[in-house]
Amino acid sequence: MPSQFFGLTIAGSGITAYQAAINATANNIANVQKEGYSRQVANINSADALRVNTRYGSIGSGVSTDSIKQLRNEYYDRKYWENQSRVGYYEDKLYYMSQIEEYFLDDDTITGFTALMTDMDNSLNELKGNNADETERKAFISKCKSLTNYFNNVANELQSLQSGINDQIKTTVENVNSILQKVSLLNKEINVIELQGGYANELRDQRNLLADELASIMPVEISEVEIVNSNDPDMYLGAHDYTIKIQGQYLVDGYDFYELECKAREELKNQSDTTGLYDIYWKTTGVSFSPYSNAMDGSLKALFEMRDGNNNANLQGKVAGVDPDKNMVTITDCNIDSVFNLNLPEKGVITINNREYEYDGFSYKTEISKDGTEKVTEFQFHIPKVDDYLKNSTDKAAHIGDAVDCLGVPYYQNQLNAFLRSYTQKFNNIEETGLMLDEEQMGAFFVGSDRMSGEEVDFSDYSNAYKTYLTVVNSSGATDAQIEAASKRIYTFGAMETEDAATNTAASNTYYQLTALNVGIADASLKNARRFATTAGPNNNGLADGVDQADLTVDLLKLYDETTIVRGVKAKDFLQCIIDDVSVDTEETKTFVDNFNALKNSIQTQRDSVSGVDQDEEALDLLKFQNAYNLSSKVIQVLSEIYDRLILETGV
Repeated sequence: MPSQFFGLTIAGSGITAYQAAINATANNIANVQKEGYSRQVANINSADALRVNTRYGSIGSGVSTDSIKQLRNEYYDRKYWENQSRVGYYEDKLYYMSQIEEYFLDDDTITGFTALMTDMDNSLNELKGNNADETERKAFISKCKSLTNYFNNVANELQSLQSGINDQIKTTVENVNSILQKVSLLNKEINVIELQGGYANELRDQRNLLADELASIMPVEISEVEIVNSNDPDMYLGAHDYTIKIQGQYLVDGYDFYELECKAREELKNQSDTTGLYDIYWKTTGVSFSPYSNAMDGSLKALFEMRDGNNNANLQGKVAGVDPDKNMVTITDCNIDSVFNLNLPEKGVITINNREYEYDGFSYKTEISKDGTEKVTEFQFHIPKVDDYLKNSTDKAAHIGDAVDCLGVPYYQNQLNAFLRSYTQKFNNIEETGLMLDEEQMGAFFVGSDRMSGEEVDFSDYSNAYKTYLTVVNSSGATDAQIEAASKRIYTFGAMETEDAATNTAASNTYYQLTALNVGIADASLKNARRFATTAGPNNNGLADGVDQADLTVDLLKLYDETTIVRGVKAKDFLQCIIDDVSVDTEETKTFVDNFNALKNSIQTQRDSVSGVDQDEEALDLLKFQNAYNLSSKVIQVLSEIYDRLILETGV
């Protein structure tokens, strides 16, 4: 039979339990504005009943507060983390695409490509009627210089953006490592507390916030399982094993974490890349970490895609042969067959069947068709170290750089380069057929500059090689063999040995060397406006056919709105192609951002329905627990009166 004073024990347990519940409610109210805070509740259960020697057999012993735990829903957390990586990916992508879009603005407030091309066309029209006027010539050359400056500026802005994204990649990786370290430390602190029977609510909130942040950077798989006795699987030891994985690899495994590190590339992957771009590796193993895989998402992937995105237009082909004596590998069946689209660096790394080999020079062969189109048919790479595997790599896949299916900085650099190479080649070809005012043969008007020395690079040799071909083709006595030989040429760069000039027409410079970064006007033309050809061929006196002749000027005017330059469009419409690219991609990304943010808000609402603190609900709980506490106190008061009567008035 229970003690006469057992009622006090029961009432006391109620006071203690509801005091804990009120404290938990007060804590919720105090943290209502704290980011990442999860609502806590006191888990109150009936205390174990006592068996007594009475007819009813047992009696309740009150209540007990088993724990104060936070409310979380694992399903909503997982859905949130999955969606957060997509939000991070599209938000960062949109941020950098918007910057690229600004570089190509062309409206009434900014003098852009269209305005500059129109000014060139108008100035050339003025020159057509007064070819000998040096003032008009200077005006036109000045407009041309403004156009090349525009391309220089845009290309430099794109390089600066690429460099900025590169720095952001390093910062992001450092942040990831910091998060992983904090999570591993929190895992230990949480287990220390919970092994002693407590529950580390606040520390768990900190860890969940870190998980939310990490999920926006990369798609992570997070799990937490109870640690049990290996000899008795039903015995929970009080601790948990908390892990974070990505692509099946551990980032955090309990108290251990595995860092990533950035290493600057020693070589370029695209011709117009800035130097020192980072790749990511696992710090402990040195194995590379691929940010481009289909399983990746998050802001880290967006950064890499915007920095390296080339729309899958990197050089790809297959090995046609290996010459170990000359350390040369021949690549055919390539996706790039025009010099205008060449984007590989002069020195770099070629990947053959997933094995990387450094090359220190390359050459490409071209063949000119009857319509004058020059097509790249073959590449050769000089590889200093040819191993046995490479010797037997015929028919294996080869590529330079990564095929990144995104319109990133390299893509837009390549588009600018392709336009300039086509436009300047056609412009120079027209100019080089004419005479200057001083009756001298005109050379290249548009030139490039050497990346290392800064010296001017013109393309007269390239044009002369083409003229040689035309001479052979137009010769009445030329044989098919002679025409075929003249149509094939080899261009060499870096450490490649020059082929026999007797069988292959080689040029010292090609339009591959001209980019938006280095395009300019020949210094001689800038200093002397008379050095510009507007008329072709001498008259009977050995002089140009009169200063009023404008046959070359007319041909140059056709480049603006009649001649196809690249992508099937005329020069005046080129910018619209670029704007269409960036605008369509930006609008699509904006749509994804809106959709995934809407989904994020929906999931967050569901999370908050479980974990969030509602002030009205807490106010009701406060009243409920207050009443329960008061009733327990009332029980003690009633029992006190009963015990007073029992002790004071019924004593013998």
